Amino acid sequence: MCSSLIVYAHYFKEDAALAMGMCLVLLATRWMMMSRSRSGIIAGVILVGSACAIATSAKYIGIVFWIPGLIAILAPPARRWHHRLLRTLIFLLVFASLTVVINYRIFLNPAGFKKWIRIRGQSRRQFAFRSGAESSQRVLP
Repeated sequence: MCSSLIVYAHYFKEDAALAMGMCLVLLATRWMMMSRSRSGIIAGVILVGSACAIATSAKYIGIVFWIPGLIAILAPPARRWHHRLLRTLIFLLVFASLTVVINYRIFLNPAGFKKWIRIRGQSRRQFAFRSGAESSQRVLP
């Protein structure tokens, strides 16, 4: 096996899930824009909420895909103002419930999650410190 694949395998798994979430958000927004029936729009809202939950759970930067998701939810015409509010509430409910299901380990062991965040932050700071120190120590010929 290639040693670089072993080293970068951790990042590949997150990037693949983020890419899938991004594609699903784009597919769901397309569905929303093309739907004309009320049931089609509600199904699209559920798809957008699910896709945004997948993208956000893959990497935190996936939260950016809320922007096209919310635009797609609010853009279709509504006969009454509360229809848009209902769509937004369905989106938030689906997003929150699927995010909890995907990240259930955080809620089962919050102390372990806090410890993991602390360790990850320390390792990144140490890596940045070492990288900066190594780049400033140049050997002249």
